[in-house]
Amino acid sequence: YHRMMFFHPEIAYKEYKNDLEKLGQISEDKIIEVGLSFDKPYRISEISQILPDENIRWYWIDTYTKDQFEMYTTEAKEHDAKSTYILEFETLGVSTHASMELGSEGFTFDYNNFLFDLKTNPFFQEVYDKLDTKEYTDPSKVPILGVIVQGSKEELSSLLENPHIKASSFGVIVDKY
Repeated sequence: YHRMMFFHPEIAYKEYKNDLEKLGQISEDKIIEVGLSFDKPYRISEISQILPDENIRWYWIDTYTKDQFEMYTTEAKEHDAKSTYILEFETLGVSTHASMELGSEGFTFDYNNFLFDLKTNPFFQEVYDKLDTKEYTDPSKVPILGVIVQGSKEELSSLLENPHIKASSFGVIVDKY
């Protein structure tokens, strides 16, 4: 298991991780999980054009406060390229239970469940309040910063030249069978 790294699309990093370049080194009998960081924030309505045939498992959404964003920006400017990224446990996103079958309508269902979970859990009330303040309670308006996709080497090869992907990071790689 590799810890995935993400790169906020509105921050200029000195270096970006590109694990998709290593796709050729993985055998054909594996299922690969890849975290993708986009070149800019996108809306759910745009994702099907950006990644039309991908098995999206999770959407990374913008839940960062101004202070958090400034901290990540400062780190990217002042520190070594090997230490400036956002680890997977510093991201928050929406799993794609209904989205997998229903596309953007499924995302609306999944996102509304996500908001409900945040709103009803005292530990996440602050996150919900941030989303509400940014007017991100409407699923069609929430910026998607990246995704996690899953597939075989062959299925993921279409991502290699995708201009919307700024960075990529492998997660779990398991046997297909």
